[in-house]
Amino acid sequence: MIDFLAAAIRIATPLMLAALGGILSERAGVFAVGLEGMMLMGAFSSAVGAWASSSSLVGVGLALAGGAAIGVVIAIVTVRYRADNMVTGLTANIVAAGLTSYLLRVLSGRGQPIAIHLTPLPPWPIPGLADLPVVGPLLFALPPLTYLAIVGCFALDVFLRRTQAGLTLRATGENPEAVFA
Repeated sequence: MIDFLAAAIRIATPLMLAALGGILSERAGVFAVGLEGMMLMGAFSSAVGAWASSSSLVGVGLALAGGAAIGVVIAIVTVRYRADNMVTGLTANIVAAGLTSYLLRVLSGRGQPIAIHLTPLPPWPIPGLADLPVVGPLLFALPPLTYLAIVGCFALDVFLRRTQAGLTLRATGENPEAVFA
């Protein structure tokens, strides 16, 4: 049971990281419809990059780059060309789903999806705490990105509630005209 719960926390890490970005976007007054497309492109970039380079660090870097690339495209289309945010986000999701599927088949050379076998990031057990019964392996023997997501939750809360920039961001999302005035 503990292994199942630890795996659930580990598997939820990408969702937690995306949710942090979604919360930040939502507080700024922009509904992040294209979040799924950003996640998919980041996951694809990460998997292919880590597989090709045999480096997890390269995979993490490419995940950031792949997700950010879709985010930049969405931002340019919605801000510069004044496209509807909902339509642009949905389009990004559909394009990312189709593009990643197509590129995966192209990489195989035969039109079949390739099998990519990757080793996950190793856990970083916290000395002393990881040896505690039940909660030790569940909360204190996790991969580094999971720790980053957990710390990110607290950091985002502090940023939004306790800083001038967070207050400005929240005010902008709630009433942009008042902030402009």
